[in-house]
Formats: sequence, structure tokens, C-alpha cells
Amino acid sequence: MIEGSLYAFDSTRIETEELHTSSIGLPTTSLASDLSDRMTDNAAHNSVSLVGRSGKTYAAKPTALEKLRIRDDQLCLLSVRTRAGLDVVWVGSGQSLVHDQPNRAEFMDVVNTADNAYIIDIEDSAEQSLASWDLTNTHHDLPRAA
Repeated sequence: MIEGSLYAFDSTRIETEELHTSSIGLPTTSLASDLSDRMTDNAAHNSVSLVGRSGKTYAAKPTALEKLRIRDDQLCLLSVRTRAGLDVVWVGSGQSLVHDQPNRAEFMDVVNTADNAYIIDIEDSAEQSLASWDLTNTHHDLPRAA
């Protein structure tokens, strides 16, 4: 594993009230009813900084594995938690799952053992390939509480 660092970005909290539109088209507000959805939404706003082998820093958004949607315009990163931090076990996009059989096989091997998922917004496929290489098999130290 390649050594790297994991740093939390400053984040903002979202309000517990959500804006809805009623059946007659009037805006209404109501409290979010599903706590797990709110926690997932909050987690998506708490970006972390992942440092690749090259030293480049990537802003990654944590996402719940159960709600993971791998799209073509994003890079997905799966990791396992160890005592020392996070070990990246797979990096790829929707395109790589469809068109790259070895990448797809690797994904199938690790998807059920992954503890964490992160999304990195990168639209260009060439940049995705570079970032995938840069982040694959890296280790990231978790921030320690004081």
C-alpha cells in the first residue's frame, strides 16, 4: 500500500426542514421523516481530502454503500477500514465497470467486503483513468481525535 493522508474539509450542516411542493403546487415545509436519509445526506456534504501516490489531492464525498450509484461522470472509490486508517481496494467509474472486464471482476471481488464508499466528481475519462491509477491501492491515515 502507498501511504497517503485523509483530511476533513470544512463542512456545513444542512437544515432539518426540507422544502416540499404540495399536490396543488404550493411550497410547504416539513421535517425530514427518515433519519437515515438525513444522515446520508449530511455525510455526502462532509468531503474528505484523499492524497494520491503523485501527491495530488482529491475532494471525495462519502456515500452510503447501500445507496451507491456509480455514474460515468464520477469516480467511485471503495475502501476497507483498518487499525491504521483506510485502504483503497477499488477505484472506477460506470464506464470502467461496463467496458473493462478486469476492473469489473475486481469490483465484484471487493464490493461485499468494502466498509466505505467515496465519490469524486471527475467528468473527463482521461482524468478518471489518471486519478484511478493515482488512488488505487493507497493507504490513508484517519484523523486522530485530540
